[in-house]
Amino acid sequence: MPVGTNHINPGNPGVEDFIPESWSDAIIAIRDAKTVMKNLTYHVPHGANKGETINIPMEGPGKAAVEKQFQTPVTLQNHDSDTFRLTVDKHLHYAYLIEDKEGAQALSSLKPMLAKAAGRNLARTMDARIFAYASTVWQGGTPFTAAVDPYDPAGWPAAYHTALNRAVIGSDGETLYTPGSPNAASLTDAAVLNLILRLENNDVDPDELVFVLPPSAKRDILSLDKHTLVDHKGRSDELLRGQFGDIYGVPVVLTNACPKVPDGSGGFNRVGMLMSKSSIYFALQWDVRTQMNYELDYLGTLFVADCLYGLGIPRDNEGISIVVPGQ
Repeated sequence: MPVGTNHINPGNPGVEDFIPESWSDAIIAIRDAKTVMKNLTYHVPHGANKGETINIPMEGPGKAAVEKQFQTPVTLQNHDSDTFRLTVDKHLHYAYLIEDKEGAQALSSLKPMLAKAAGRNLARTMDARIFAYASTVWQGGTPFTAAVDPYDPAGWPAAYHTALNRAVIGSDGETLYTPGSPNAASLTDAAVLNLILRLENNDVDPDELVFVLPPSAKRDILSLDKHTLVDHKGRSDELLRGQFGDIYGVPVVLTNACPKVPDGSGGFNRVGMLMSKSSIYFALQWDVRTQMNYELDYLGTLFVADCLYGLGIPRDNEGISIVVPGQ
């Protein structure tokens, strides 16, 4: 029996205007503008490849060069190397359904508003996942890989809080944070120097270092004599990406992606990091793609934006987590 001509379809007046056909570029642009942690990672090319695991050759321990002796052969070095396996297993999506009634009656601003929401929420969730993994794996910790909600007013899960057993507090950059009886402290000049020295002693390139801190640490940073504001350097574009200055030449990035953890008195502490910008490996197998389908059962158009990526840290001594007060 023929279907007929009176069925509901995406061509109905007022509906087709809100069916996303080419939103990917807008969502990617919004996500990249709102993302902090993703932009501080080392990007491993994987977009056109198949497979879930990427084998990355890593340079082994260094060896001293040998002085050449007159009329003697050169000394051959046995090159030591290792392999780091990066698994692409993180599949994030953001979806909603526009029913025909809303599609017919909504203003034209609906489409850009939903594109912004998709880009912003993918960015915040991706940042949270990267932060949760990195902040717990530094200095020999166990990585926290469970899902986290960057918008949860109750803070991050207790299991994440427990996993912060290799973090330090902000007062000296040396005393370990104790999740069971929170001892977070404000960031000081001595702590900044100790943290930088600790990573430089691990052969981390000083030019690659970056502080990633919560907004609550801004007052402490501004009080440090060695802090230089970005806008005093004529680099106002960096303010839009969260960076607002340097401490001892190390860029400082402020972001609300920094997790909240209980402070033991009904409030919150926040988790920050000092890390090398090339220490977190990030592979994007497919960037944000947008798909839509008309759902007859709901008389509406289903929209889904998703991306597939993986992340890993080959050397856990190239960063350190810092816990500071949340207020």
